[in-house]
Amino acid sequence: MALRLFDRPDTMTVTGRLLRAVERRHRIIAALVPLTLVPIAVVGGLGAHAARTYTHLRRAADLTATLQHAVMSADPDEARALVAALRRETAAARHEVGGPGWRAGTRLPGLGVDLAAVTDVVTALDQVATDVLPAVLDTTHRLTGAGLPRDPTGGLSGGLTAAGSLDRAEAAARQAHTRVARIDPDALLPQLRAPVRTVQQQLDRAAALVSAGAALLRVLPAVLGADQPRTWLVLFQNPAELRATGGMPGAWMVVRFAGGALSIVEQGNANMTRPFDAPVLPLDPQLKALYGDRIGRFAANVNLTPDFPTAAALAAEMHRRRGGRPVDGAIALDPVALSYLLRATGPVTFRAGAGADGRLSSANAVRLLLSDAYTRPGSPAEKNDYFADAARAVFDTVVSGRLDPRAALSAVLQMAQERRLLLWSAHPGEQAQIERLPVAGRLPLRDEAGPNVGIFLNDGSGAKLNYYLRTTVALTPVACVTERNRRMLRVETTFTSQVPPSGLPAYVLGLGLAGDPYTMRLNVSLFAPTGGGLAEARLDGRQIAVASGFERSRQVSMATVDIAPGATRTLVALLDAGTAEGRQTQALTPQLWTTPTVNGWTIRTAPAPGPGQAPVTSTC
Repeated sequence: MALRLFDRPDTMTVTGRLLRAVERRHRIIAALVPLTLVPIAVVGGLGAHAARTYTHLRRAADLTATLQHAVMSADPDEARALVAALRRETAAARHEVGGPGWRAGTRLPGLGVDLAAVTDVVTALDQVATDVLPAVLDTTHRLTGAGLPRDPTGGLSGGLTAAGSLDRAEAAARQAHTRVARIDPDALLPQLRAPVRTVQQQLDRAAALVSAGAALLRVLPAVLGADQPRTWLVLFQNPAELRATGGMPGAWMVVRFAGGALSIVEQGNANMTRPFDAPVLPLDPQLKALYGDRIGRFAANVNLTPDFPTAAALAAEMHRRRGGRPVDGAIALDPVALSYLLRATGPVTFRAGAGADGRLSSANAVRLLLSDAYTRPGSPAEKNDYFADAARAVFDTVVSGRLDPRAALSAVLQMAQERRLLLWSAHPGEQAQIERLPVAGRLPLRDEAGPNVGIFLNDGSGAKLNYYLRTTVALTPVACVTERNRRMLRVETTFTSQVPPSGLPAYVLGLGLAGDPYTMRLNVSLFAPTGGGLAEARLDGRQIAVASGFERSRQVSMATVDIAPGATRTLVALLDAGTAEGRQTQALTPQLWTTPTVNGWTIRTAPAPGPGQAPVTSTC
């Protein structure tokens, strides 16, 4: 699962994200407890316990808000004091619902189910405050060096030693999630159902967040060459010419980690690699049927598939065959990710050609690298060199240690959440840990926590027009009127072209494969939930035929969409949500995976209607 795929704050540390989720949970429970006061009043003194529980949780919510400020301002002493106060409040709330009177109330017919649910929610919150937050806070401070003697690695070595405590926090977060996951909201009072479902979702996300952090710390020492040097192929994806994982892999470099120190070994661009006569690695027949053998022959096409481990393995083998050294894995970044990293390094300067801007900052990086670099005069080779030199300037600054570790951690988290940072290891044990993280760039084989849907884009114009693309998507679960237990997903995606009607140079217009060189052509791949498939596809309201195949146990439907300058096209797909894990009768929130574009996606999602609820739409 991804760590908050649908709505992300721009600048939050890992602790800040968890604390924000915890604050929301406190507000939910603070609202939940008074709702139970009327029925509880008939059970004598339980009303007083409920009132005191409310008071403690309200104080806890206030402390959580203050704690967020302390974390963001890098005040570890204040943050630890606030965590201790928070623990006292959640422990007091837990005490109120743990007495014999309340326990007896949980065994009453009818009302007992509601009291037990409140008990489980309060207990889970106390476990998060006691066993999860302190460990996450400590790890974050160690990683960023906050409150520690200045470390030339930015506190990274200290953070790695905290992996054990985060492992324990992971177990506690999982226990808290399991405790509330066993509650059946449909068995509760109507007023409690929606709040409890929200608590379940938020604890699920918190557990996933801590689990991902623990997995990262388990694999990071090896990635950084703590025990032996490691060499990585870094691919710079160009989202002005989209590929499913983010963009055409243009510039690349090879970096070496040894004992946490980073050095650049070599660099180049995709034009240095001629097509191979045959795929460099054996291709799965289903993969070959979808993308042809070009995925294994052309360096620019290895990531037509959204599966980054497949793309990375092909790129690494191409690098080896062209005379490069064998690598331990591959990393992918794009200019948007570099702009995030520039928040930590500050502006950098580099050698630029005549008329080019050689000063790169977080504010101008995307425009310079994906627009200005292509519209100014110069040969294709000079444009590729400009991109490569800019990327090297950023990495040289990182290597020199001239960066803010807290801002760097925040940047890395944002890159990972948006899947602008991807990682693959050639070592199976490491790769198993990486696949628990969003940086794996891989849809799960099974949809255990809810249906996963993928919308992935490949440029079909042979041009660099995708800088001007704007995308929105609405993902809505629907229940069919005629088949009430059948769960469907309606996916409405709009593509808007802001390509100017004239004035672009030939290098940007490229091959013009859509006919009109200013018309953008997108090849859209829609990945259905496991066990499901496409029921219908419409483009601008008219039903269309699509090509289809399978990749990693999912049906893949492919449609070509041409977008004239200034135009908007709307693709609507109705997907069967599948039958895996009994999902036909569960109200689960779908998860959406998309190709990272220059401007990101505007995304709207909604939870599925629960049993007995009216369907969102009768169209099936």
